[in-house]
Amino acid sequence: MPTHTLKRADWQSYFARITRRLQATHVAIEITGADLGAQVQAERLKLTSLDYDPEADLLTIATDVLRHRIHAPAEIRVQDSVDRLDALEIVDADGHRQILRLERLLTLPPPA
Repeated sequence: MPTHTLKRADWQSYFARITRRLQATHVAIEITGADLGAQVQAERLKLTSLDYDPEADLLTIATDVLRHRIHAPAEIRVQDSVDRLDALEIVDADGHRQILRLERLLTLPPPA
């Protein structure tokens, strides 16, 4: 699936729209950089919200266990389609790449 770069002016509205549709989604967060190597921050945590605050220039990834904050993101690339978000790549002010891989869980209808 192709990726595309989000325009900074769209970050807040994009994440507000995505957060409303996060039901039964797990996330893995990996941070990479020349000075860090590759580090896994989280695996298979329930994603509860994605929020960008333009005044603070802060992107917050909230799960049921932790809040991962990225100050002054420089670029955000997404791998998505009309009805789902599969991955995000955020480049922070230090040039580190923070990669989020989303996994939608199978949800069954309630018993009849």
